[in-house]
Amino acid sequence: MFKNRITPPRFPVHRQFGLALVTGIVLVWPFTSRAGEPPPEAGGHVLSLGSCADFRSYDEIRSRLTELATERPDLARVETIGKSVEGRDILGLVVSRNPGIEEDEPEVRIVSSFHGDECLAMEIAMRLAEELVEGYGTSPGIKDIVDRIETWIFPLANPDGYAAAQASRLNSRGIDLNRNFGFMWIRSPSTGSGQDPFSEPETRAFWQNGLENHFALGLTYHTVANYVNAVWNYTPVLPRDSAEIEAVGLDYKGLSTYEFVFGWHWYAIYGDITDWSYGTAGTLDYTIECQSDTDVEGQWTLHEQSLRAFLSWANRGIRGLVTDRTMGKPMSARIRVDGYGEPVFTDPVVGDFHKVLLPGTYTVRAEANGYRSSVRQGITVGDGDAAVLDIALEPDPERGNYAFQVVMTTIPQEITNPDYPNLSVPSDALGPPDGIGYSMSPKGMIVLDLGEAAPAVDEEGPDITVVSSTESQDPCEVYLSVEGQGWQKAAAGSGDIEVDLASLGLKSARYVLLVDTGSGPMDDAEAGYDLDAVVNLHPYTKPEADGGSSDAGPPDSGLPDAGLPDTGAPEDGGKSKSEGDASTGPDGAADSGNGAEDLYFGGCGCSVVGAGGRKL
Repeated sequence: MFKNRITPPRFPVHRQFGLALVTGIVLVWPFTSRAGEPPPEAGGHVLSLGSCADFRSYDEIRSRLTELATERPDLARVETIGKSVEGRDILGLVVSRNPGIEEDEPEVRIVSSFHGDECLAMEIAMRLAEELVEGYGTSPGIKDIVDRIETWIFPLANPDGYAAAQASRLNSRGIDLNRNFGFMWIRSPSTGSGQDPFSEPETRAFWQNGLENHFALGLTYHTVANYVNAVWNYTPVLPRDSAEIEAVGLDYKGLSTYEFVFGWHWYAIYGDITDWSYGTAGTLDYTIECQSDTDVEGQWTLHEQSLRAFLSWANRGIRGLVTDRTMGKPMSARIRVDGYGEPVFTDPVVGDFHKVLLPGTYTVRAEANGYRSSVRQGITVGDGDAAVLDIALEPDPERGNYAFQVVMTTIPQEITNPDYPNLSVPSDALGPPDGIGYSMSPKGMIVLDLGEAAPAVDEEGPDITVVSSTESQDPCEVYLSVEGQGWQKAAAGSGDIEVDLASLGLKSARYVLLVDTGSGPMDDAEAGYDLDAVVNLHPYTKPEADGGSSDAGPPDSGLPDAGLPDTGAPEDGGKSKSEGDASTGPDGAADSGNGAEDLYFGGCGCSVVGAGGRKL
């Protein structure tokens, strides 16, 4: 299954020392920094801060963002992407040379304070917003960033927890928002995951925003520790973009005392925004732990130059426009670089894509359902501005249609084996059958999007085929999203599975949920159902100019129901690290293709964790 795939190096386990500040006494103890064994906190749970009253209030943050946009409407606009449980707006500031226009430019997302008691994290994001807007006319470096990048800044991802009299890490329903994103999510009350991925309005807001904007880079700010933390957080297996990811992280670190780490090797978490962003959209996303909860000026001084260095990476690697060759219009496409990490996706409004790469020579593939793939070989990337690669895809009615993008995934329990052998990733299930699949793990789940432009429609016989890469006998159930009814079971079996939309009375379906219903250990290279591809046998046909169309009607472009079916998965897949809601962890948490192709040639030196140190 994994022939010709290079096994990534394993990250070493380091012996470290941790610190906790309890009633003015510093306690030091040795601990092993690896998944599942974070340092204990002496004296029980330590909040980052008991209150955010000494920082800008929610209303002051809103007023300041509005003021920046009012002062420079040519550079900034305020965007509300959703509301919190208590009805507070989740506010962002979009900073760009033309903030109201979709342009061919990379997008970057900066988020702070998913945990409401990590007050200082908010301040770093606010300072960045102020610097980009107010420094535009005086700093050539700032002007270059604003002219060439669209930066989305969200200072307060958890406004309810931040505004509470007793500042809360959790949202108003007691959910840890950074355990609620739908990638390698585990149903784990002990870690505050929620009963389903994206169960909270705050995380659903970022989910929708991430689908509408394909971010090349991302950061989230937390407190308090000494790490630049990168994906993956759920597995010890290094990401396939590990060289690029480490280079960007080390550039952020600069000459500071920060340490760069691939997340699991600090300790594992599941359902966080960074793994979700990278695993579903190819965003190189990082978690930055501020080193203090109170030293605003010192922390801003530390992070200011790091942020500038980080943002500059958005314009490195490859970029380009993907269009329909016959119509000349921009289109939604998936971009892969052979041998290098997760795919990225074009903005369907403009058709632009952006992927960070180190200097080298690459093979780039552009793929879209109903089109002939384009493969460009010998693409040279230098150490300056991104190489430009514009691609026109040729429509091909005979071209197959397949799962286009990963929406969400779950696994049944934490990964504690430092030699975990499953090297597959969910994106291995995208595109046509190729013998390389995603091994889902027993009781694991995956949701795939067939694409807004080409959902499956009901015709005579099977409409969808789920293809196994190994023809194994692992059992799998197939569910389809039915508006107003959630996920409805459509088929079950092993090996290749056929699905008929008529079995549910459906005329069309865009989202497919697969559930491994087997049992057994996760520690196997091909544990669980091995998903090679989801084949859409009868894709939707857009109306013709003369008014003719499929009788299935227009496709549903909304999000699928986040509530997962009850399939007997463990109620608490994560290992409990606490009693009640007191944490013992450093984070303070309660514990290509078939058919013709268009071919062209053309280390962790881990550091001491600070007082109350927590992650993500």
